[in-house]
Amino acid sequence: MERHEGPGAEALVDHAWMVACAVVLGHRMDAAAAADRLVGELVVHDEAFAPARRYLEPHLAQTLVSSASSLRAGVARLAEELRAGTSWPRPALRSAVVGLILAEAAAVGDCASAYVD
Repeated sequence: MERHEGPGAEALVDHAWMVACAVVLGHRMDAAAAADRLVGELVVHDEAFAPARRYLEPHLAQTLVSSASSLRAGVARLAEELRAGTSWPRPALRSAVVGLILAEAAAVGDCASAYVD
């Protein structure tokens, strides 16, 4: 069976940074396109992380699913706002992506440490 991996943590953080930079530089449509790509990368990342969630406590797994879903929805909303020109948001995407990745890493680390003597 082929192993499917999502984009790495560094790639997600870098892509979030590119979206934010495009916004700051005034490249609205480039930022919207980059935000769309980031949503896709977050979906792939979430799918790749799904098997690891099976080993977590149910409430923790649900919290991570909710956080990832909220982040994807927020990035998708940002892309829509940029395309529509309804607002000129200053996204904190990089810190949001880093927060999600750190929460996932901590959860998996806690789960793994339970099996170590």
